[in-house]
Amino acid sequence: WPLALTALAGLDTIPPRMPAFREHALAIAAAVNADGAARTCPEPPQTPLFHVHLPAPKESVERAGAALLAETGVQLFPRVRSLPDPRRCAFEISVGENAMEFGPDEVVGLIHELLDRAGSTR
Repeated sequence: WPLALTALAGLDTIPPRMPAFREHALAIAAAVNADGAARTCPEPPQTPLFHVHLPAPKESVERAGAALLAETGVQLFPRVRSLPDPRRCAFEISVGENAMEFGPDEVVGLIHELLDRAGSTR
């Protein structure tokens, strides 16, 4: 029941915010793509969810993400996905309540920090 109550409460508060979540996702994706260190897919996002493709191996990004989380408390992703090219990987960004706290330039800065920690030559 606790999960059901939370879901019911969310039905009153989350759907009205979905357009704002999508607009923020568009702004983040545009900043990521304009910077060029990483790419988003799809471009532009159609929903408040999109993937960030990185020029670094999965294992390096996982280690860098864990270090970033330990030092800053910021988790960019819960899971990194392999891509066909082993020198590249991707993670998912889902824009909701927590993501609204980060501006597009902050997200780009976090991606740069992640890539620097992962040893990417970009």
